[in-house]
Amino acid sequence: MFDYFWQLIETIPEWLEPYLLWLLLPFVILCVLPILLLVLIYGCVIFLHIYGYRHQIREAYHTSYWDGARVAIASFWDGFGHVWHGYELHGIEHVPDEGKALFIYYHGCLPLDVYYLISKLVLHKKRSLHCVGDKFIFKIPGVREALFSDPNVYDILWGKRLGFAKVVIASKTPVIPMFTENCRESFRTPEWGRSFFRWIYEKTKVPLCPIYGGFPVKMITHLGPPITFDYDSVSPEEVGGCFKSIFFKVIL
Repeated sequence: MFDYFWQLIETIPEWLEPYLLWLLLPFVILCVLPILLLVLIYGCVIFLHIYGYRHQIREAYHTSYWDGARVAIASFWDGFGHVWHGYELHGIEHVPDEGKALFIYYHGCLPLDVYYLISKLVLHKKRSLHCVGDKFIFKIPGVREALFSDPNVYDILWGKRLGFAKVVIASKTPVIPMFTENCRESFRTPEWGRSFFRWIYEKTKVPLCPIYGGFPVKMITHLGPPITFDYDSVSPEEVGGCFKSIFFKVIL
């Protein structure tokens, strides 16, 4: 089909090309203007959403420029999540106002839901959530699950890795499980070549699997009540099994 299209274009005389451009220009404008209008409308909605937090932003800038910038950026992402994904957060009452806590969450292709969660915590709890990763960003735990899980099934591909469970035991910190509905429907990975790209990832830890999407699906993040263990006697395998069963229950 594309070959036929290009052959058809090549048969057009050069003297006719400028006239065709002017002829097709109105149709191009008709396609571009609705998109531009949509961008402007959503841009206004996001701006008004941020403006609603103007007092918090002004107050944050009085204490620290970094705090002001943090609140401003959080307001933008909160507005974007509200407009594009209708983002909702259920269970924010489980996040302590003071003290420490760990989050263990299901990682989608791109963790936009984590950005939205951070924004909610900054704006409503005045607390920052810090993401833990390896010193080399391409080796962050969760890349395997994000890129090579079946997009039609919410699989858990932890394998034999229990580093997160060891962190839970060593920190002796309450853990909050997190799962976001439709986190794998917003950005997806194609099914073709998945085994090949996964082989490359297992050998090099370089995530070469292509990603597509950005679909405006509804996202709802669920935070469970904090979970504690008998940290002196529990094993990493028991911690991992506990969270795997929790995620399976939430997914199903």
